Amino acid sequence: MKSAFFNLKGDELDEALEKVQETAGYHFLDGSLFMQALTHPSYTAECMETPGDNQRLEFLGDAVLEVILSSFLYENLPKAQEGLLTRTRSFLANEEATANYARHLGLDKVLLLGKGECASNGRNRNSLLGDAFEAFLGAVYLDGGFEAAKSICIPLLPDLEYVSDMLVLEENPKGSLQILTQGQHLGRPKYEIITVQGPVHQPLYEVRVLLHDRELGRGSGTNSKLAEREAAKAAYYKLKKELEGGFFSESANGVVLALDFDGVICDSVRETAVSGWKAAHALWKEDFPEPLPTEEQIAAFRKVRPFLETGYHSILLTRMIKEGIPFAEFQNNLQAHFKRIMEQCGQDKQSLISLFGGIRDAWIQEDMEDWLGHNGIYPGVAEALDCVLQTGCKVLIMTTKQERFVSAQLQHFGVNFPIENIWGLERKRKKEELLAEQLKLNPSAIHFVEDRLETLLRVESEPFLEKVQLHYAEWGYGTEENLSVAANDPHSEVLSLGKFCSWLKNIAPAKAEE
Repeated sequence: MKSAFFNLKGDELDEALEKVQETAGYHFLDGSLFMQALTHPSYTAECMETPGDNQRLEFLGDAVLEVILSSFLYENLPKAQEGLLTRTRSFLANEEATANYARHLGLDKVLLLGKGECASNGRNRNSLLGDAFEAFLGAVYLDGGFEAAKSICIPLLPDLEYVSDMLVLEENPKGSLQILTQGQHLGRPKYEIITVQGPVHQPLYEVRVLLHDRELGRGSGTNSKLAEREAAKAAYYKLKKELEGGFFSESANGVVLALDFDGVICDSVRETAVSGWKAAHALWKEDFPEPLPTEEQIAAFRKVRPFLETGYHSILLTRMIKEGIPFAEFQNNLQAHFKRIMEQCGQDKQSLISLFGGIRDAWIQEDMEDWLGHNGIYPGVAEALDCVLQTGCKVLIMTTKQERFVSAQLQHFGVNFPIENIWGLERKRKKEELLAEQLKLNPSAIHFVEDRLETLLRVESEPFLEKVQLHYAEWGYGTEENLSVAANDPHSEVLSLGKFCSWLKNIAPAKAEE
């Protein structure tokens, strides 16, 4: 999650600020209010040239949000009594909810944080993001008035029927889980204490929920009952998602599988490392006199592969490895190094994309077999793809790779994949937008399998994508930290390679419409 560890600057920040305003549907008259709303106290402590931090705006925005939600619920729940209205408002204004509003607007990308907050992944912390959303709402209120603030807030709210279900879950999570499992004839969930840590006077319990020896969720609390409640909520979220379109005897009728390519289907580290090296050799012959990397250099590239988002980044990562940049800089300051290198060599994003694509094209034309031989497919995936393609299930590949490269690799792996279902770099579309298009077709279920945690979190934060079933591919290029976050996220399923292949093979063929 590269963008979590630095503050955007210059043109990159200006573009991101414009995108936030476009997403919100509101452009500030007073830009200083906008910047103040984005300025965390940790940043002002390190940089004196700021318009002030966002704490006062947060105070104001909290009150504005309460009025907006109160009036909205009063109008839309005419039969609800005061108690229900209050609980619903609290649910819509809690930390998790406001953090998701912030992510939807893109505030997490443009927040100005101190170095310590950046390094500790503060950009993904719900409490910090929720405060930022309230500060942003307060700034909009001062800049454009109550109606402007309301017009931004209302479209972010989830469906009230969904909120009602969640309120029942919050009140009695263990009961809700039991009703769900027994209603599906899945049996009765069991709770098991895993650990008890901390001093005797302040213990911390960790509990897991089991259903026929399968772990559904975990939770922690200061006593076993609280831990069981949290575990039940996590299990309910996961099981509900699965039952709506998950792993329980699913038929291919109306099902859409959206799969990432590199890190899910293909292991392309060797090819990407070599292509990146060849491009670096073309740019900096004195520093890269050898036309090909050594095995040791490819191994070094594999370690930083989790920070690569698209192909041309391999050129910049290769340069950083050559310069001996510490690993922590890849985690904490990647974009600053990218910008520095691009300025030093006089290249922009488009020129590097063209260079990288040209290197690959030349390699393919000179020796297609050699290029293909540097790519691998994960064990069992080719066979699993063949199986699921024969069921009538709609399978899409969503990738930042160019489509012709993906098609060539799949053919080499023996997978006859329809090229029209490969959505690559040429589309210039975010995966969230492509998933939203599929939802408009009203599929019976849509699954998204991805090894980049940042992408899954972006999808998860979009209220209009809440029906997408999210799956984190643990065999891909993520880090141990990414896996830990995904494993504790009740809205996503961690898949092993074996489970992924088994799932694809066991989707039942589509039935003809009668």
